[in-house]
Amino acid sequence: MRGLLPLVFSALASAAAIAEPRQAAAPPVTVVSASSLGGNGCPTGKFSYTLSIDKTVGTLIFDVYRGYVGPTAPPDSRELFCDFAVVFRFPLGCTAGTITAIPGGYIQLGDGINGTFSSQYTISPGTLGPNPANLVFTSAQWGGGGGDYTEVQAISVKENIRNENERNVTFTARSRLFLTAPGPDVTGQFGVDHLDISISQPTVC
Repeated sequence: MRGLLPLVFSALASAAAIAEPRQAAAPPVTVVSASSLGGNGCPTGKFSYTLSIDKTVGTLIFDVYRGYVGPTAPPDSRELFCDFAVVFRFPLGCTAGTITAIPGGYIQLGDGINGTFSSQYTISPGTLGPNPANLVFTSAQWGGGGGDYTEVQAISVKENIRNENERNVTFTARSRLFLTAPGPDVTGQFGVDHLDISISQPTVC
């Protein structure tokens, strides 16, 4: 009986390995560059970016991507648009992971005002999962003196890179922010001042 126990435990361990295969980690995906593709939220000269030391995280910086409502707010400042592109560099082979986009900024909403950030993402080449739901902010959360916020959007991605010429992949965003108010006398503001973007937990697929 004693000699049989190691065989039993070995068989159980093998069965567990078969039932729950572990995905191998892939080399990191780096950010090559980012650029504005136009919009009144990121006009020429009002968009920039920085990269982390290891180039795995890009921080996009928006100087004027901020909406306003209220009696003194310009009528065209209620809704802003910004299209932008980020170039990622993938390793050779098949890589799956999660694109993590983290918009942040300042928000202050008077009674009854809502702020919304919507985004439609595409990638070329490659495959993305469903686009994230709109980010909706309410005056119940962000009334009074307002404050800084960050939110996380996660989009699955899969790339099959066959040669060196395909390693640079372009991720494109069509984004919009807008404010809705119950009347012309209520004031509020909502901006996307920065957005961190990276590909987390890349695995070999």
